[in-house]
Amino acid sequence: MAITLEEMKVGMADHISQNVVDTFQRQSEILSILPFDDAVAVGGVGSTMTYGYLQTKTPSVAGFRAINEEYKANHETLEKKSVELKVLGGSFEIDRVMAKAQGIHNTVDYQMTSKIKGVVGQFHNAMINGDSLQNEKEFDGLDKMLVGTDTEYNTEAEIDLSTHEKVKANAATFYETLNEMLLKTGANAVLVNTAMKAKLTTIANYLGYMTKSEDAFGRQVSKINNIPIIDLGNVAVLENDKAVTREVIATKAGITELYAIRLDANSGFCGVTLTGNNGIDYFLPDFKQSKTVHSGSVEFVGAVALKNTNAAGVIRNIKIK
Repeated sequence: MAITLEEMKVGMADHISQNVVDTFQRQSEILSILPFDDAVAVGGVGSTMTYGYLQTKTPSVAGFRAINEEYKANHETLEKKSVELKVLGGSFEIDRVMAKAQGIHNTVDYQMTSKIKGVVGQFHNAMINGDSLQNEKEFDGLDKMLVGTDTEYNTEAEIDLSTHEKVKANAATFYETLNEMLLKTGANAVLVNTAMKAKLTTIANYLGYMTKSEDAFGRQVSKINNIPIIDLGNVAVLENDKAVTREVIATKAGITELYAIRLDANSGFCGVTLTGNNGIDYFLPDFKQSKTVHSGSVEFVGAVALKNTNAAGVIRNIKIK
């Protein structure tokens, strides 16, 4: 059965747990609407965190026949797939004296919110760029899933949207490719970086396909063909023991990509997590202990699955700079 973070939050007994999940929603537009199949139970000897599913590869075909002629048999092609749920989180430390001082940067709430923001960025990054062969601690993402599929567009050509003049000249051509992908995937979300979102909203306004709305958290949601355009933002990573930020959907040498997904836990793109309300957990510092420095942490257990290869697509080689 599919569950959203909103439904997970409602099912939690204590307000702190609800606030933690609420913070995840506030930090991520996509996590606010992504359905999760909460189908993995962990417990007992021999239990695993493997989620198995069937992925639709090709559809079943029907046709006409002549009298006394047999139909040509064929069937929908399904492929057994599995994904390992991964553990994603982080911890923080607070000196008990600084906690008493209650400076804004020393409060548990501030540190927990900051850590959740970091977890969200890492989930966004794995959802797009994850490759379990390169890093066994993470799950596979859309960039890897879509290689060689029928919904991988523009693998060799380049669409130039680098200047205002190029946007005007190539808007119709780009939109034609985008619209084909949206129709083929049945997408209900478009995933981009900040610069690509600016280009896409300009094109949508220019062609008259731009709409806006407000979500449950008061965020302004830009839409093209009534489909939300979601900026996945940045991810914080450690490089030489120093925290730096980089785009989730990268722009390299002025070239970027755009993803479209159909959110559906039965036959589309979805998240996967533990059963019930166990996918998100937290641990608060216990200042009653005699230690001088106390730690807290937040943890998310999950992955993503693509149950139909036509439920997601990507446009590559978009020149925006």
